[in-house]
Amino acid sequence: MIATTDKQEATDLAALFRQMYSARPDAFTEALETLAREERMAVPQVYDRQTGLFGKQYFEQRLLPEKLAQAATTGKPVCYAIIDIDNFHQYNAQHGHQEGDKTLENIANIIFHNTRHEDSHDTTEPRNKDACAGRIGGGEEFGVILSTNLDGAYAACERLRAMIKTKTDVTVSIGIAVYDGKTSKQELIRRADKALFEAKENGRNQTRMYSPSELSPSSDQQSYRTPADPART
Repeated sequence: MIATTDKQEATDLAALFRQMYSARPDAFTEALETLAREERMAVPQVYDRQTGLFGKQYFEQRLLPEKLAQAATTGKPVCYAIIDIDNFHQYNAQHGHQEGDKTLENIANIIFHNTRHEDSHDTTEPRNKDACAGRIGGGEEFGVILSTNLDGAYAACERLRAMIKTKTDVTVSIGIAVYDGKTSKQELIRRADKALFEAKENGRNQTRMYSPSELSPSSDQQSYRTPADPART
């Protein structure tokens, strides 16, 4: 970060930044995002080096258990979502891995700026204590913890899905599961993954929610649902 205590120097820097932004706004914005991502990667044990999101180990072994423990204690709702880029292997094969890496980083930036967390040391934007995100797969998969009920999580994930579709040239599928206060972390992840699988099987580029089947309380059969008249593209 750039810091100065001199008033004139600060004024000159602000003028310089305005001039740079006016000349090339896209390049200036990209440079700021790169700096922010590099700052987030400062602690490799915590952050994924490529995307700047929380790394898989820290995200799944510390943040997720903490959120579930808080929810079990307070009774407040929490949901877990898995976001997976559609047909990403084909995209890499067609456009090359360099372009694929750029797309991956763009998606990570979109997710990051919409799921701020109090543990993040990036101070460029206000923090959102109600959500956090990590890179959980070997390449194209992300996990998001949302402190809201199932319908609230669905609305938030649909906004993310639509934003990614608008700002990149790929789509994502999303699976969501709600924590019931007693389900294990592994089972919660499994349920979100099941919902993600259903989204993939039903055409991709959509969000699906996992919920126990209402046909029989003792049945192992599960259902996947979306709210009435869901937005589909």
